[in-house]
Amino acid sequence: LPDPRLCRSGRPRAKARKVIDSSTYANRLALRLRELMDQKGLTPEMLRDRMKGEGLSVAKPTIEAWLSGRNRVDLNAIPILATVLGVKPRTVFPDR
Repeated sequence: LPDPRLCRSGRPRAKARKVIDSSTYANRLALRLRELMDQKGLTPEMLRDRMKGEGLSVAKPTIEAWLSGRNRVDLNAIPILATVLGVKPRTVFPDR
């Protein structure tokens, strides 16, 4: 029997995402990060590994807190985050 945790291609199935209310800045930042990660095809684990490769170790719970809107990204992490996402640092911030 095939592993139910994997899709047909053999990759892990995507987890359902919690819908985020965009009324707060932290939540808008979370939505923006998710959008940029989706464009690059990055999972939170991949983002963490690539940030570590750029010299910044970030714990998985920290990235999950960013993506849920519970915490804001530390300003010192923005340049590395932008590099990993292939965008300019200003692009990481939400427009509103």
